[in-house]
Amino acid sequence: MPVVKLNARNITTLPAIGGVRTDYRDELLPGFFLRVTPQGTRSFGIVYTTRDGRLRRCTLGPVGPVGLSEARARAKRLRGAVAQGEDPDGDQMKAKRQRLTAATVEDLVEAFLASKEALAWRPKTRQEFARILRVEVVPAVGDLKPEEVKRGEIRALVDPLSDRAPVMANRVFQVTRRLYTWAIGKDLVETSPCVGLSKPSPETQRDRVLTEDEIRAVWRGCDAEPGIIADAFRLMLVSAQRRGVVLSMRWQDVDGSWWTIPAELAKNGLAHRIPLSRQALTILERLRKRAAGPWVFPSPTTDRPIENPQKAAERLRERSKVADLRLHDLRRTAASLMTGMGISRLTVKKILNHAERDVTAVYDRHSYDLEKRTALDAWGRRLQAIVSGTTSKARVVALSAAGRSRRDVGFKHGAER
Repeated sequence: MPVVKLNARNITTLPAIGGVRTDYRDELLPGFFLRVTPQGTRSFGIVYTTRDGRLRRCTLGPVGPVGLSEARARAKRLRGAVAQGEDPDGDQMKAKRQRLTAATVEDLVEAFLASKEALAWRPKTRQEFARILRVEVVPAVGDLKPEEVKRGEIRALVDPLSDRAPVMANRVFQVTRRLYTWAIGKDLVETSPCVGLSKPSPETQRDRVLTEDEIRAVWRGCDAEPGIIADAFRLMLVSAQRRGVVLSMRWQDVDGSWWTIPAELAKNGLAHRIPLSRQALTILERLRKRAAGPWVFPSPTTDRPIENPQKAAERLRERSKVADLRLHDLRRTAASLMTGMGISRLTVKKILNHAERDVTAVYDRHSYDLEKRTALDAWGRRLQAIVSGTTSKARVVALSAAGRSRRDVGFKHGAER
């Protein structure tokens, strides 16, 4: 187990050595460690020995939702409890078993959300699963014993929902099926009521790409939106990143003209470096003047970032008069227009941080930093032309033939990797 001095920076950059799960022991606090999985999941933990000689490992929480100082404080409290003869991890396991003996679906849900499997999920995934289970599933069948839930209860849960929210009905079904799959693996139930059922609603892939007139309308619609959320919408379009990733942006992840998205926030579980174009830097400089905490887009009511900008998105839709506008359309539009400019699909895929499944990806360890920077700089110029109305037909040739040197785009070999 490597020993390092854990700090706010390296807890997001230390790798899984040799492609296997790696525990980094903290130099400052004995027993305290950072665990990094090959998928990029990071969590804090503490290892200790009980009075009867048993070795225990207790998870303290995932990196991100739990900060380094908070995790160290928890570890110190646990060390104090161990010194008094307590067994915190053993007590937690005993309490979990006691909760499961209550044998209601609500108990099963809470045990599922507290499981090691759930702690390994991305924070956004865990939050959404918890919302679906607690808001949709528990009110409907929470008082039943897990084995009392049959196919009829599942149909009664998802069928009415499919009429008004077909996609959400599918998500409720999928999460419920995952709950029972986990329960079967833990020998808590013998069968799943979801077996033999399929998703209640068909889904079609959305292909909405904004026209140049619509992009201008959306950009100007942001001008009328008070507060910082308008800049979040602009940054989604400028950077082509997902809504949740942009809203969870931290100042510590911005280093000059680079933004590093931590693995725990990325959909594919892989850390991701994004070069910041002139437009993106302008937005961040404006926001930094009013920064008062770790988050670039802090919530006005909590100590967390903004999480659900639905009302602001609805106001933007009304002001811009862009029919059926959704925030994910901004990312899709940026990607589509970049490929239309002659930027390679591979470079756009790297910008979007889409996982690659082919064999070549295993051997290709090129960072694509130069290609990503050149592409996003070109997209920034195109976007500026669209917003200003100076041109609507400009096309950028393929970047490999653009003749731009590494010096021209500020690329420093090694230093920017």
